[in-house]
Amino acid sequence: MPTDPADNLPAKLPSAESRLASVTAELQAYRAQRNALLLSLRKTTTSASWKLTSPLRRLKRLLAPGRLTHAELIPATPIQPGGGGRLRSASAHPQLLLPCVPLSGWVRIRITLVASRPSHAHLYWDTGSLFNEAEHLDLGPVGPPPTFDPALPLSDTTFDVLHHFPSPVHCFRLDPLHLPGEFQVKNLEFTPLSGLAVDTVSLVKRVKWYLSGGPWRTSLPNAIKMLARGDIHGFRTKLRGVLGSAAVGAQDYELWRRRSVPSQGTLAKLRALALSLPNPPLISVLVPTYNTPEPLLRACIESVLNQSYPHLELCLADDLSTEPHVRTILAEYAAADPRVKLALRDTNGRIAAATNSALALATGAFIALLDHDDLLAPHALSSVAREILADPAVDMLYSDEDKLTEAGHHLDPFFKPDWSPEFFLACMYTCHLGVYRTSLVRDIGGFRPEFDQAQDYDLVLRLSRKTQRIKHIPDILYHWRITPTSTAGGADAKPLAHHRAQSAIRDHLAQLNVAATVLDGPAAGYHRVLYATTGNPHVVVVIPSACKPVDFAGQTDFWARRCAESLRTLATFKDLTIVVIGPATVPTELDAALANLAVVRATYTTPFNFSQACNAGALAGFAASPHADHVLFLNDDTEVDSPDFIEEMLGFAQQPGAGAVGAKLLFPDGLLQHVGVTVLAGNPGHVFYRYPSEHPGFFFSNAVHRNWSAVTAACILIPRNVFEEVSGFDERFPLNFNDVDLCLRIIETGRRIVFTPHARLIHHESVTKPGTFDHELLNFHDRWKTKRPDDPYYNPNLSYDYGDFRIQS
Repeated sequence: MPTDPADNLPAKLPSAESRLASVTAELQAYRAQRNALLLSLRKTTTSASWKLTSPLRRLKRLLAPGRLTHAELIPATPIQPGGGGRLRSASAHPQLLLPCVPLSGWVRIRITLVASRPSHAHLYWDTGSLFNEAEHLDLGPVGPPPTFDPALPLSDTTFDVLHHFPSPVHCFRLDPLHLPGEFQVKNLEFTPLSGLAVDTVSLVKRVKWYLSGGPWRTSLPNAIKMLARGDIHGFRTKLRGVLGSAAVGAQDYELWRRRSVPSQGTLAKLRALALSLPNPPLISVLVPTYNTPEPLLRACIESVLNQSYPHLELCLADDLSTEPHVRTILAEYAAADPRVKLALRDTNGRIAAATNSALALATGAFIALLDHDDLLAPHALSSVAREILADPAVDMLYSDEDKLTEAGHHLDPFFKPDWSPEFFLACMYTCHLGVYRTSLVRDIGGFRPEFDQAQDYDLVLRLSRKTQRIKHIPDILYHWRITPTSTAGGADAKPLAHHRAQSAIRDHLAQLNVAATVLDGPAAGYHRVLYATTGNPHVVVVIPSACKPVDFAGQTDFWARRCAESLRTLATFKDLTIVVIGPATVPTELDAALANLAVVRATYTTPFNFSQACNAGALAGFAASPHADHVLFLNDDTEVDSPDFIEEMLGFAQQPGAGAVGAKLLFPDGLLQHVGVTVLAGNPGHVFYRYPSEHPGFFFSNAVHRNWSAVTAACILIPRNVFEEVSGFDERFPLNFNDVDLCLRIIETGRRIVFTPHARLIHHESVTKPGTFDHELLNFHDRWKTKRPDDPYYNPNLSYDYGDFRIQS
């Protein structure tokens, strides 16, 4: 097993704390500078002359938008001149500040960067709560590819983004690299745009989308109907939908909150209902405190005591705060409300020990965890109690969450999937609000101090080995404050949390006797589990093909030959039986080429039926290799991009409960073809279809392993016993939806569908087959629309009209 970074934590702790103190000092210095800058700006923007000239500025913005440029960039970290006019940073994460007069609304951001090594660029903005992960854009990769020839000149990387800022931005921060190195900001422009300009850009993009094959037959009539009934807001939202989720998400969340946050009248009804319950479950809210600022501590406590569900107890444990106001406030609330229980620790034991002290006070059947500076939504425990009463056997519940700035703005909503074991190993996504059966938490030993800062993650990993009775509540019940020392303000605020989370995952896998390596994921707080393949697996690869000659840049070749050759020459996994199943008669040159590649030839009957061909190809492969234990289906128009893709998929396919594994497929132009399939209102669809290949997805869903309702048969690996148990593909789906139907039938057996982005192929989609037929979709609806009305891996608060996780408007 790999070395655990937490094995020598006592020795590492002083340096980590020193780093944390240094980061905190830098934040405090920046805050002082920022406050001075904001004070100066505030004097200007609140003056009478500023207000009088406001109409002129609006007119200027409409007619001639002003721009912020890179000329105003100020280094915020040590940066030295480099070669060729570039800048050099000896440390990771160089930062450049761009102060501005408060800027809000639609802004077009254009940035051109040059970097000397492969890296990633990020843009942050400050709306009054310092820079944080919730208010930032992952711009994407910069610099040369890993195989770059150093003798060649460096090329520019240009980002052109349209973004809406709902709150005034006081300062931007550009992080051009996440590694040490040289870079150059060749262009940086922030251009405010009017709503009319945004609509014009949207209209142009939508027309281009229609011309490139977008579904105008349904979209255009719907738009006309919206205009006819006067739904201007709906029309503009749909129009701007082509800009992507970032362009509409902030506005849509504000609308979602107005529509979804319960009114005082609703809260009163919930309270009356709770008081009438004959046997209400008691919920113990655990809050460990340490030097909490007074306003935040009072707000936290009152968010519990003012719940619409009164059957609660608040278990407060102070971890020997050095600020005297903390215990004074705790004693005040304990004296005023009998539901408040108080433990005053005589030693500072850190968060796990303090939470265990709060747990010792709990008498409720369930505990809910609340950080000392966060807030519960007023109906949070009503929602939890409702789910417990509906399913008394449930052992764990978790809700959606958002973040709350110091200025009181709600942002960055995390609308989560239902329980997704593979996603949970990639990140602690259940987090807040987390509610757990008290007896089960005590049975497994409570919170473990050795995993401090990742103690909740460790707790749920251990709980998941005891129970799968886990319920997701798709509602924002928790508001996570963004503060300089909270992980809501960026994972770097608690540098040990990431490493201790990985230690918890390693311990979990060791307890399951699973051989795997835990690696860093795409960002702090995200992880990758790289499983070792066990035994001696043998894979049958089935490649259905029309076996017709194709012109490749003036040369005749065959998709099937190219696919088989790609496997033989590029794939590092060699225990393969490759089957090409095609028509009975194929060109002699293809037959000879496949024979040279040791390919088994099988035939299908006409007319072509993809499901039938896959089933027949699998039978032929199992006949040729009776010891084969997995079957991999590949479209003939796929090519290997990551040589170890089969090992990566096998690692997941060999895990208990796995039913099928899918890969990340890219179009030849680098855009996404497949990172998972949803089934929304009975309609299958690809998420983030034709987004850039490096797009992280919603909370990095494109960049980490996770579960989906389905994956595409263009590349799907299935254990042989699972494939045979479900009787393979249903031949009533001759061309389309056969893979989604297969995955849903696998899920019905109690198994999971897994996606891993670390298995990558290039896919020339649909070059060898006709389009979709209406009768196949009708057949699919007949089988699944009623049986599976909701997709458990796609939150119901998200839009069903788009596959990019934007909020339902």
